[in-house]
Amino acid sequence: MYDISELTILYVEDEPELRDHVGYALQLHIDSVVTAANGQEALELIRLNRPDIVISDIRMPVMDGLELTALLRHKYPAIPVILCTAFTDTGYLLKAIELGVAAYISKPIDTGRLVEAIKQAALPILQRREIEHFKTEALRAGGLMIGDNPAMKALGRKITQVADSNFSVVISGETGTGKSAVAELLHGMSGRKTKRMLTVNCRSRSAEQLEVELFGKATGRGRPMTVRDGGVLHEISGGTLLLDAPELLPLPLQERILTLLENKSYLPGGGTVALPCDVRVVTLTTADLGKEAAQGRFSGNLWLRLSDVVLNLPPLRERTADIAALCRTFLGQAADDLGCACPELSPDALSLLQAEPWPGNFRQLKQFIRRAVFHAGAIITADDVRANIAEAVGTGGVVGAKDFLPQQSYKLTDLEQWAIQRAMHATGGKKMQAAELLGISYNAFKEKIRRYGM
Repeated sequence: MYDISELTILYVEDEPELRDHVGYALQLHIDSVVTAANGQEALELIRLNRPDIVISDIRMPVMDGLELTALLRHKYPAIPVILCTAFTDTGYLLKAIELGVAAYISKPIDTGRLVEAIKQAALPILQRREIEHFKTEALRAGGLMIGDNPAMKALGRKITQVADSNFSVVISGETGTGKSAVAELLHGMSGRKTKRMLTVNCRSRSAEQLEVELFGKATGRGRPMTVRDGGVLHEISGGTLLLDAPELLPLPLQERILTLLENKSYLPGGGTVALPCDVRVVTLTTADLGKEAAQGRFSGNLWLRLSDVVLNLPPLRERTADIAALCRTFLGQAADDLGCACPELSPDALSLLQAEPWPGNFRQLKQFIRRAVFHAGAIITADDVRANIAEAVGTGGVVGAKDFLPQQSYKLTDLEQWAIQRAMHATGGKKMQAAELLGISYNAFKEKIRRYGM
């Protein structure tokens, strides 16, 4: 059973001795108990304190319990009401039932019965609080709520608000800002969490491969359709469809996805019978899909269908004040992984880290801190940071790319090769992320790598 001690209870009773007696008894179980002598006084206290539960006598001067309950049902319908009375008139009971009270306790009041009634009435309230607590902890665990950035706090509120809904969500931001983590949180906080979340990376395969993988393809004339023929969409109905970079899809495939979302069903390739598929769609993108739709490069109707809510993740360079808190978190995580004492970060070292542009954002800072912890002593100094920056540049990382422009040549081909190298360094050799960082398609990126023999 949930703990009721942190609730706020308002007890309304016109008899002073009984009010004090029951109020004291309730304080043995509940930290915050407020009392009132009648309904009118109770309304003012409710306006000021917004209690979780109201317990009221029925027969009182000025305003009785039934009048108070009727007003509460109108003004504060979420507050449960428990009524108490020494009278057994069925008219009172019927009126209480009509008003939807949470419980009806007879006098003399048995404190044990009253506490049990409070626990039952509080159950939905405490469950909601527990869910909100888990959501907040999940956001913190994902690194999104570290620091005091107002934009991130507003983002956290939006995530918790939209998570347990069927709204489609677009998550936009630069590479490394945590888009995938937000998508996982949205799925994990939703009612669809017991079903699969399917990630469709639109960079990794051709449009033809993706279409067959998603929608399936009926083969063999006269052969009954199997689950495999229906594609993976048939297997994730009730779950979440995560579209990563849908701006790379050709318009015909975009329209097919729109039809799926509008009809909650689809026809496998070559099939004649529609298969049901109810999915919530979450989109990850580094592009401005609204602008792409306005310029005709992305389906305007699909954009409207995907963008019930748009969440924009700020880059790390706009969260400079959060870098100290992020570093403390990453230092602790890295030290735990290594099984060593957590090193401190000197003020000069922190200043250097705050001055860096971090083109790989959140992901790159975390990778850098892990490397620094591995090499560090009790304190990470500014010299340690400089040394790790130099090592990162030499072994596949990059920080402060402005300081490492090619010195001997300014030919366009040389600059392009340098940019590709720096992007690969920044993303730890991950080609798809490097293509994102450079703002080109994955296929174009692979072609440049082939051309330069890299």
